[in-house]
Amino acid sequence: MELSVSVSVRPIGGVRLLARHEYEEFFGLLVLGLLLLSTLDETALAPIGRAISLACFALLTIANPGAALGVYIGAASIFSVHHYQGQGSWVERPDNYALLALAFYLLAGRAIGRSLGQFGSLGLAVGLLLLTSLAHMASQGNLDAYHVSWFLRMFGVPLLLFVLLRRAALNFSELSSLLFIVAALTVYLSLMSSFEALHWYALIIPPWVGDTFVNPTLNQERVGGLLM
Repeated sequence: MELSVSVSVRPIGGVRLLARHEYEEFFGLLVLGLLLLSTLDETALAPIGRAISLACFALLTIANPGAALGVYIGAASIFSVHHYQGQGSWVERPDNYALLALAFYLLAGRAIGRSLGQFGSLGLAVGLLLLTSLAHMASQGNLDAYHVSWFLRMFGVPLLLFVLLRRAALNFSELSSLLFIVAALTVYLSLMSSFEALHWYALIIPPWVGDTFVNPTLNQERVGGLLM
């Protein structure tokens, strides 16, 4: 008697750690949820929650970089608006360290087991654009920490990720995971914006969005969820 065993193998992409990409999507939502829960207590809960979140994010990046990109977008939306005193700590800005893991995998780890596209003329054009923009900022005397951080957040990181993602060539399931995470993020942002419009500040997560000291736009004719 012959026994036929069927094994499902992922033909392209990263390493399949979970059975289906849908599980990886919900794993991404779990990572994003842990980051949100860690904002409820900036002393005891934050270091533990964000350490676990970053470790899980590294695994998610290897399993599904599309879902990881969606989680990074959510983490940047949550933490980039809160200007901590240090700015460099992984506890204060876990999104920056998530970006390093994602960029490293797209640049180096993605080349394992598959062919990649080239950076090409687009990569060169983006690099020249960023360098000339920084040179212009320097000529205007704006090459300080605040303006450099603003420039990287507004232009540097999005353009560099665009080049890396174009080279990495995400497959269909990875793109679907990205859209799933982003769709969930929009629902969350809409809900928080509704709470802000209704002045239900106690229900807003992270709590600093409902803090008038951090968010000067409260009680005005504007709601923006996470200070966007």
